[in-house]
Amino acid sequence: MSDTAAEAEPPPDFHLDARARLEASERAGLKIAIALRTAVAGAALAWYTAIDVFYAFDDSQGGLVALLTLTLIGFAHYRVIGTRWDRWWIKYAVTTVDILCICAAYVLVPLTGGEVIPQHMSQRIWGVQLLFPTIALAGLSLSWQLVAWAGAVAAAGWIGVFLILISDMTETLSWADLGINPTIADYERVFLSVDFIGNGTRVVEAMSILGVAAILAVTVYRARQVFLAQVRAERKQESERRKRIFASDTLARFIPATVAQRMLDGRAEPPVQERDTAIMILDIESFSSFAAEHDPKQVIESLDEYLSAASEIVGDHGGVTISFTGDGLLATFNNPVEVQDPVRAALDAAHAIRRDLSGSRFACRIGLAYGPVVSGRIGSSSRQAFTVYGEAVNIAARLQDHGKSAGASFLVDRNFTQIDLTDWRALGEVELRGIGTPV
Repeated sequence: MSDTAAEAEPPPDFHLDARARLEASERAGLKIAIALRTAVAGAALAWYTAIDVFYAFDDSQGGLVALLTLTLIGFAHYRVIGTRWDRWWIKYAVTTVDILCICAAYVLVPLTGGEVIPQHMSQRIWGVQLLFPTIALAGLSLSWQLVAWAGAVAAAGWIGVFLILISDMTETLSWADLGINPTIADYERVFLSVDFIGNGTRVVEAMSILGVAAILAVTVYRARQVFLAQVRAERKQESERRKRIFASDTLARFIPATVAQRMLDGRAEPPVQERDTAIMILDIESFSSFAAEHDPKQVIESLDEYLSAASEIVGDHGGVTISFTGDGLLATFNNPVEVQDPVRAALDAAHAIRRDLSGSRFACRIGLAYGPVVSGRIGSSSRQAFTVYGEAVNIAARLQDHGKSAGASFLVDRNFTQIDLTDWRALGEVELRGIGTPV
């Protein structure tokens, strides 16, 4: 179990990913800390063994056993980290044992093999610095709770050692014994005396331990928060990317893809523009009869499949599907997207639709016209659509409709005679509804 659970729960959109990544970092850092700590314990064991061999200390057996135990504990803890036997409290227990062993050394390890020096001098000779590495190692685990725990245990252990060491002293000296305006002789008498315990110094040292641990704990906590913020930013960026893709795909279903992409990119909307444009109007023949004879769901699915395929063919030839007109579509070539030869592109697209979709359950009528067309957006401030206006649009629609009475499924206006129309039949001029002059 990780200390991550003790922090404020991050939002659910990135919680699992952040927690898994943070726990992995904790395990990696803890492994580094335990490896270093075990290496130090092993080095101390080797040094102490050498001392015992060359100098034959009579009281070295206890130290050897303690260092061997600490080294074995380190090996065992390293192997357990990240396995099913790992538990959240193990790192706290190991850290506590390490600190207590260091504290025990102040009490049990003799200061010299010669004349006996009072054991309480160990705190003055060795200093408090032996406890700081344990706090630093705790920081490698990226657990601010473990750092705070190590600091608290070290400070308490330091004061505990002090109380134990002075418990059997019959006479003690402290800073208060210097008096007011002390002389050098006073300092020599008090500070250099073996009875000087420096109780105030021990308290300051304990406070220093707590202060350093607090600073390191805050540093680790801030590092964790920065990490979580980074994960949050990554997840937000990914979410925005997915939303953008979804919006692009959704917009492209209702407005031309080029216009949708322009809007999503934050660029200015395409201005109202006029170009000579080839217009295609496609309508499915006998669709009403088909709809009456089939289930509505099947009707929609079949219609969607056919119009999607037709729209894709339009796009393959450089055209833009402006809108779907019930059971048909309106497509443009050269507006809003420029096409080199819009007449040829429109004619090729129409041929491809009739050829490639001939095996479907639908047949279609197509009307093609060419002329000036204006494109732009219409609607309110909250909802708008992209559309095209021009006589060519009306002519293409009427040609498609005229095909019913003319017995033709594919009609084009005279502007298409500029290219080869082999195997086509000229109908001559016809009156089309809503068109002022014969076409």
